[in-house]
Amino acid sequence: MKVLITEIAAPTAVRRTIAYAEAIYDGCHAIENVKSLKVATVHQAHELWEAGMIPIFIDPGAAVRREVKPGVIVDAIMAKKGSSTAISDAPLVIGIGPGFTAGEIVHAVVESNRGYRLGRVIWNGAAEPDTGVPLRRLPVTPKRVC
Repeated sequence: MKVLITEIAAPTAVRRTIAYAEAIYDGCHAIENVKSLKVATVHQAHELWEAGMIPIFIDPGAAVRREVKPGVIVDAIMAKKGSSTAISDAPLVIGIGPGFTAGEIVHAVVESNRGYRLGRVIWNGAAEPDTGVPLRRLPVTPKRVC
């Protein structure tokens, strides 16, 4: 499977050591021996795919999708109010969390709210709305978010 990641220029991943977004800061990042490298062109992406790596672009609007024409798009932007992703962007479009409605904006939604529905795939309807309340975990230490 050829995976491609698009990111913003300053990713907001909380647990950066376990997020491929770290490659935006360092140029490359590996998680469990799978390496991601920051690239600027689709040609570079093809070279990485051949080497079994994941290309990551600074491309907040995911414009590269028009050139790559992926079979599946997973929008994990966690925007809470939706994104520019549309159901017509690929044969299968999946949204994660609030702001997406299956059957309208995307084909399927993955629930991201903690609780018994976490991870559930929704084929008709929306994820739970954003509560605006982060999960309180103790102890709150810098290690917990690194």
